[in-house]
Amino acid sequence: MLSDLIKYISISKKEWNGIIVLIILIIIVTIMPYVYQLLSKDNTINLKDFNKVLAQVNTNSKQNNFDTNKNFLNTKAGYKETLTYKVKVGEIIEINSANIATLSKIRGIGTTLATRINRYKERLGGFLYKEQLMEVFGIDSLKYNRIKDGVRINDSVVKKININNISFVQLRLFPYLNFNQANAIIEYRNQHGKYVSFIDLKKIAILNAKDLHRMEPYFNFK
Repeated sequence: MLSDLIKYISISKKEWNGIIVLIILIIIVTIMPYVYQLLSKDNTINLKDFNKVLAQVNTNSKQNNFDTNKNFLNTKAGYKETLTYKVKVGEIIEINSANIATLSKIRGIGTTLATRINRYKERLGGFLYKEQLMEVFGIDSLKYNRIKDGVRINDSVVKKININNISFVQLRLFPYLNFNQANAIIEYRNQHGKYVSFIDLKKIAILNAKDLHRMEPYFNFK
């Protein structure tokens, strides 16, 4: 039985040689990292030099950012100065004859507000007095007090409405009338003929005294 066991575990010369080769390979693989470390040159980083380089990079970066921001601010300031060019102190702008570009030069008025003023002026036919500017969206009493001394009104150029010829579509744009009031004025004319004077408008029940007072300077009856 022992002989059978020895026979079972015995190996040939070829197998033995294979084992020897395998063992040698394992040893080589195991010691290779250590050999590499011994043969390699240890390049230690010079932290002092590295910090100098890093400091220089940061300095250049900050300078570039400063220059960029400075150029941007200068450009923005120049652009803003161009957009916000205003009239000289004491110079007065006549509202009814001014276009959007001229209106935007008034101190306290920008392009957006100048556009609103111009649109309202066109719908109205022109301003009769400065206080009407407070009817424009965006102009409250505080804003009005800031701009009133820089404007004037020439009421001789106000375009009046010929109440006997105007259509409903055109009359509806007049800011002192709502839809129903404009329609009532046209219907009354259709039923009773042309208006003779402003007294005829007083016969329209939907128009109150305040409405009539605001409208009267803008209507003619030719």
